Amino acid sequence: MSLCLALLILQRVLPAVVTIIGYAAMALFTLASTVILNLTPARK
Repeated sequence: MSLCLALLILQRVLPAVVTIIGYAAMALFTLASTVILNLTPARK
């Protein structure tokens, strides 16, 4: 496989991968914060 073709594929695929990783990170962060809030007793 030539380098140009690899770079072209990378250019097309990279934004999608970054977006997926970003959404996964946000989902994990939301899940983790929800679990932490549920585990810690509510202080009022």
